[in-house]
Amino acid sequence: MSENARVRMTKHLILDSFVELTKEKPFNKITLKEVCEKAEINHSTFYRYYKDIYDWREQLEETCRQRVKMIAEKSEPGNVRQLMLDQLNDFMRDREIYQMLASPNFNSTILEEAYSICIDRAEETLNPLLKEHSGEGKWKCTFLVCGSCSVIERWCRDGMIESPEEVVDFLMENILYFLNTDDKERV
Repeated sequence: MSENARVRMTKHLILDSFVELTKEKPFNKITLKEVCEKAEINHSTFYRYYKDIYDWREQLEETCRQRVKMIAEKSEPGNVRQLMLDQLNDFMRDREIYQMLASPNFNSTILEEAYSICIDRAEETLNPLLKEHSGEGKWKCTFLVCGSCSVIERWCRDGMIESPEEVVDFLMENILYFLNTDDKERV
């Protein structure tokens, strides 16, 4: 096995340990000893990659943050539906990670940061539509995006049973209803 494959496998074992342990108890109650025992590695192996469990957490959150930003930046301006679908498909690819991030036991702010990125991107499309209805566009955009993000967070916590398409279809139906429009091309 090559060095890179061994490193990836070790980091994956550590990740799996955290996923399992956060199902049982809050992150701040997890010890390095428990992580290493579950991953079947020794402490020095863990310390080869991370300063401590909080460094591991920061690296995971930064990786997720960068993925959300990359998807948002690659999304076609004006296509909120595709942005949401791309994000949810990415969440589905690493469902255990995002379920853990949405868990009250993990107590992360990374999903809120993802919401902020999505709000910024969605405002480019939604604000002109919302301003047609009143001068409170930013409030309405925040309401729509935060409501949508809460649905997505719930979907993560509940095990991502529905397909990303089902979730996005539900969200788009409600966004269009809120905007009082059938004009799917503009959203």
